[in-house]
Amino acid sequence: MLKHRVLSAVLILAVVFGAAFWLPAFGLFLIVLALAMLGTVEFLSFLRSARFPHHPSLIIGGALVFLTSLYYSLRHGSVLAPEEMEVLVLVLYVAAVFVTPVWIAGSGSPMHGVFASVGALFYVPFLFGFLLKLLFAWPVGEGRLLVLYLILVVKFSDIGAYFVGCSFGKHKLIPRISPAKSWEGCAGGVGASLLMSLAFYAVFRGDLGVVRLNLLDATALGLLLPVVAIHGDLIESMFKRAADVKDSSAMVRGMGGWLDVLDSLLFAAPALYLYARLFLL
Repeated sequence: MLKHRVLSAVLILAVVFGAAFWLPAFGLFLIVLALAMLGTVEFLSFLRSARFPHHPSLIIGGALVFLTSLYYSLRHGSVLAPEEMEVLVLVLYVAAVFVTPVWIAGSGSPMHGVFASVGALFYVPFLFGFLLKLLFAWPVGEGRLLVLYLILVVKFSDIGAYFVGCSFGKHKLIPRISPAKSWEGCAGGVGASLLMSLAFYAVFRGDLGVVRLNLLDATALGLLLPVVAIHGDLIESMFKRAADVKDSSAMVRGMGGWLDVLDSLLFAAPALYLYARLFLL
């Protein structure tokens, strides 16, 4: 299990580094789009397992339109600003979700179907949209280093939590949601993230291309991002427990599904974007 997990992690990191330094902008968008769509499909499997009525075609179509329109607005501009484009697509999507059960009868409660379908779009595609913003929502240049920083800091939290938790974990964090997670593992994850943040700051001297970090920023983000990431992990664990499934899928050997790999990034990406907008520009 550990061997497969390590091999998958090495391959994923190799792809991440290759994409960060050599892939053109449209290629980065395609990777984000593909991962978001895979995560959305996996989340739909949670809804099916939990027997929640929902509208799969509408959710998948809404995810595709939302992310594509956001990318186009960020990269090429439009009559609407990116934030206005987001609101427009979300309003149209929510309206479609509410209207669909009026005209198309389905099994189960229409109230459950409406809110499951709205939640599905906000949980995966909307949060993935912040990766596009981290990449492209800057006056000059692209946020490739910023996204690489995010991935390394967050994934080092996962690594630190796993090894410290396995070695020293005695006090359970929230056993009703995730029996394997411990307070010791969380502390190890935060410590590993802080070390990676400070190392990244030292290597790049705080220059992340579109923003600059000082030592205080690197420390604050090294503490903030893993805490947010741990909550992202716990939220997905809560959904999996509600759906009575162990993993989101078996696509990533040793790790489960793509949503299992990316859950900690879902809330960390907006946290980093908001921090950068508020304190680094």
